[in-house]
Amino acid sequence: VEEIMLHRSQIEMVDASMPTEEVLNLLLNSSHTRLPVYRDEPENVVGILHTKHLLRGLNAPLKVGQAPADAMKNFNLMEVVREPYFIPETATL
Repeated sequence: VEEIMLHRSQIEMVDASMPTEEVLNLLLNSSHTRLPVYRDEPENVVGILHTKHLLRGLNAPLKVGQAPADAMKNFNLMEVVREPYFIPETATL
């Protein structure tokens, strides 16, 4: 696995404290659909954010009539982040 891994410095990541609009823009401009989410420092990965989970989470309040601006402001990113999985670099493909 080590042969195909990228170093953390080469990976696009989402800071858990970023405003929702910035997270959305980052995902829209990324060529990836899943990005790691970290808290405080990039070494502290707390989850994986999938674009479709973010969009579903943002769309849910709109279905019940909440204003788009309020949906963005009240959105909690960690509610749609999935648990991260870690693979040792010594694992075989």
